[in-house]
Amino acid sequence: MRTTVFGVSEGFFEMFGLPMTLGAGFTPEHYAGNGPPVVVMSRRAWRDVYNSDPAIVGKAIRFAEFPATTIVGVAPTDLDMPRGADFYFNLRLGPTDIGHGQEGYLRVKHGAPMARVRDEMSRVMDVAIKDFPLSGTSRIYVVKPMVDQIIGDLGPILIVVLSSTGLLLVLACVNVTNLMLARGAARAREIAVRVALGASRGRIVRQLLTESVILSTVGAITGLLLAYGGIRLLLSAGAAKLPRLEAVPFDGNVLLFSLGTLFVSGLIVGFAPALRLAATDLRTLMNESGRSASGGRATARWLSGLMVAEVALSVMLVAGAGWLVKSFANLRTADAGFKTAGRVVFDIGFNGPKYPNPPAVDAAAQELLGRLKQQPGVLAVGTTAAFPLRLQLEASLLLQFKGEAFDANTPLGSRQRLVSPGFFDAMGTKILAGRDFGEADRQGSAPVVIVNKTFAQRYLKDRDPIGVHFMSGYPDINPNSETE
Repeated sequence: MRTTVFGVSEGFFEMFGLPMTLGAGFTPEHYAGNGPPVVVMSRRAWRDVYNSDPAIVGKAIRFAEFPATTIVGVAPTDLDMPRGADFYFNLRLGPTDIGHGQEGYLRVKHGAPMARVRDEMSRVMDVAIKDFPLSGTSRIYVVKPMVDQIIGDLGPILIVVLSSTGLLLVLACVNVTNLMLARGAARAREIAVRVALGASRGRIVRQLLTESVILSTVGAITGLLLAYGGIRLLLSAGAAKLPRLEAVPFDGNVLLFSLGTLFVSGLIVGFAPALRLAATDLRTLMNESGRSASGGRATARWLSGLMVAEVALSVMLVAGAGWLVKSFANLRTADAGFKTAGRVVFDIGFNGPKYPNPPAVDAAAQELLGRLKQQPGVLAVGTTAAFPLRLQLEASLLLQFKGEAFDANTPLGSRQRLVSPGFFDAMGTKILAGRDFGEADRQGSAPVVIVNKTFAQRYLKDRDPIGVHFMSGYPDINPNSETE
C-alpha cells in the first residue's frame, strides 16, 4: 500500500499538547546513535490498516525505502500535521545539515504577540547564521501562526462565504417578516379583540415575538440537521479532499452560534409586526380588520418596503452567484500548461537488492519506458520526479547568469523539476521555442534545461532565452554547473 511518511524531531508530539493514543511517542534515546529508525503511526492508519489493534506498540513494520522498523506509538486523535501524514519517523539530522525543506514548529505562551515571537526568533536565527554560515547566500526565516499555515489564503474566501450566508439569512428573515406582516393584518380583528378584553400592548408584542422565535427555532434545528447530514453526504460522496472538511466540528461553538443566530433572526422576524402594532391604536386595528386580508395603508407601506428590500437582497445574491459561476468557468477553461484527458499517471519505485545503485535504477527505468512505448494505443511516455500540482518538494536553486555578477543580498532563485525525454509530449505541453529533450541529453552530456514562460519574463525580460547560459546551486552557486 502507498502511505505518506514524514520525519519529525524530538519533542514534536509534546509540542502540540495532545495525549498519545497509544505508547509514549519518541524519546531522546530514539535520536541518539545510529540504531534502526522507529515509527509512530497516525490514528487514521492505526484504525484503517491495523483495525485499531490495542497491542500494536512494539510490533515490526517494513517499508520499501527503509529497513525493518518498530512501532512505538499511535499519534494523538486530533493531530493531522503535516496534513495527510500516515507515519512519523524519528528524523536524525547530521551536525552540519541545514535542514533545507524542513518546517519548524514551536509552541508559544498563550497570548504572546506575534511581533514578540518574530523578534525573539530573529535573534535565534542570527546566532544560527553565525554558527552555520553559508558564504554568499541570503537566508530568510518566516514565522507565522499555524492557522495561517493550515488555511493559507482561504481567509478572504471564508469571509465571502460567510457574508453570502449572512445575506441569505437576512433575505429569509425579510421574506418571513413579509409573511408575518400579511398574517398579522389578517389577524387584526383577533388582536383588536384581545386588546379590547384587556390585553396590554406589551402582552401582544410578546406573543408576536414568541411566535417568531418559535419559527426561528424550528428553522435553526432543521438547518443544523441539514448541515450535519450535508457534510456527511459530502464526505461519503468523495469530497473528503476538500481542505479540512472532515475536521469541521459540530461542537458547543456551533450550537452557541446557532443559538445566537436563532435569537437575532427571531427578533428580526417579529420586530416589524410588533412595531406595527405598537404604533397603531385600537380603532385603526378594528377598521383595518374589516377592510381586507392585506390590511390598510400602513400595512401596505410596510409590505412594499419589505418587498423592495427583498428584491435588492435577491439581486445582490444573484449577482454574487453569477460572479462565482463565472470565476469557476474561468478556472475550468484556464490553460494549466498540460492536458489531463487521455493521460494515465502512476507511481513506481525501484527498491530492493535488484537495484543496488543509480545505474541499475536508470537501466530499469529505461527498460520500462521502452516496453510502455510499444504498447498499443500509447502515443508518448515520460517520467518526472515531482508531478504537477502534487505536494512534493522540488529542488531550490540559486542562479547566476553568464556575464552577470551574483548579488548575495537579492539572489535569483528558482525551482527545478527533473523530467525525462518525452515528458512534455506525454503531458500535452507545447514547447513555445527551442527543442524538447532528446535521447542524447543524458548523464555525461552538456547539461541543458527547458525554462517556462514565467522564468523568461521574470529574469530575461526582452532577451531570447534560447542559448542563454547560467550557473546554479544551493546553498552556493556551483561554478562547474554551467547550463544552457
